[in-house]
Amino acid sequence: MKGPGRLTLESLSPDWWLPREHLISPGHELTIRAREALSFRLMVLLEDGVAFKGGITVSSHDQAGELLYRRMFHSNGQDAVSVQSLPKGANLEVFAHATVLGYPAQSVTVEASTIVRDQTVIVTLRKDPGNQNGAVEIDFNGYPPKGQRIAITAKGQNLEVDGGSHGSRTGAIWRSGPIAPGEYVLRIIGDTLWESEPFIVEAQRATRLTPDPYQPATVTATIVNEQGHPISVPGAKRGAVLSRFDQSCLPDWISASDQPGMLALADAGGRARLTGVRPGLRRFVVDAPHHEPCYFELVLMPGETRDLGLVKLRPAAGKIIVRLTGMREGMTYIVHVGQPRGAAVRMELSVTTREVVFERLPLRTYLVAVAPGESGGRPVSAQAALTELESEAVVEFDVSGLEPAKRR
Repeated sequence: MKGPGRLTLESLSPDWWLPREHLISPGHELTIRAREALSFRLMVLLEDGVAFKGGITVSSHDQAGELLYRRMFHSNGQDAVSVQSLPKGANLEVFAHATVLGYPAQSVTVEASTIVRDQTVIVTLRKDPGNQNGAVEIDFNGYPPKGQRIAITAKGQNLEVDGGSHGSRTGAIWRSGPIAPGEYVLRIIGDTLWESEPFIVEAQRATRLTPDPYQPATVTATIVNEQGHPISVPGAKRGAVLSRFDQSCLPDWISASDQPGMLALADAGGRARLTGVRPGLRRFVVDAPHHEPCYFELVLMPGETRDLGLVKLRPAAGKIIVRLTGMREGMTYIVHVGQPRGAAVRMELSVTTREVVFERLPLRTYLVAVAPGESGGRPVSAQAALTELESEAVVEFDVSGLEPAKRR
């Protein structure tokens, strides 16, 4: 060997453990010490004696805190998992991922003295009485979920509380991670959209949904400005949009694309066609950057195509002036403007000046916040309401007390 390298080792016997990797250099002696290893079974139980079902991570560290061993398992809720080649004399950390109602994700330490070769180690998880989360189950029998994404959204909000990444599937049943009690909508998103009616998640209970077949409706519109021309906004990544109301006011800094059942971009002629909408009472919004939105409430029948006709948007005239006092020399500040519910026109500017102006804003209530720009930090914030009578608002902040976040 002419230069430094890395040596990878693997023990072929479950009774011996070897460090897997070593850095080696020419002319230097390398000593590798094998340790006796144990293989055993691990059973994880809930407080009531029922076997835990879900992901388990087991790990072990030496006295200096260096990682010796790490393996991931899935407990099927029936059988113990087999742990192979754990270094003898090391404590074991068992981490159970949160998939059971009332049980938070938690770690349990197993003392080395209690681990016996070829025997079963039993670990019991503790329930949290204060954990009031529920869950959602989806029965996919008869509904092929290939290439689709699961989104559980709080009703009337854009915030996804579970995007499917925290869920698990057993057979045809998919189960979400923990979800706070409340009213939600489930969407299964792919080439088409399946959408539930609003449903309730109750504390420490699983709500099961079964996707039902329905014939989707279509909504169309021709969107123009006050002069009757299709809307094109220089510098914006999108123009006019026809969307469901709970997807309204998409930020113009997001490169939007058509989403069946939720959102349709207008073409060069101003025409928008929103397909895949679940029939029933639905609310829609037509909007474009720097224009006032128009709202529609429709009762759609299965298979219906409803045309909103020519929708004229007037230019937005709102203005927010942000003034900063107590600025520190050499410090940059981030000024943020967005809707309090988090879904809306959202703008950020990095400033060193005492005044910044946001113009051509739709009339509504905004959240205005200022934070240190170098590495974040706790912001100061206030609301600014723009109305037909008062379309301009001035927000003043004393930023002398803002501190950059400490680096770790």
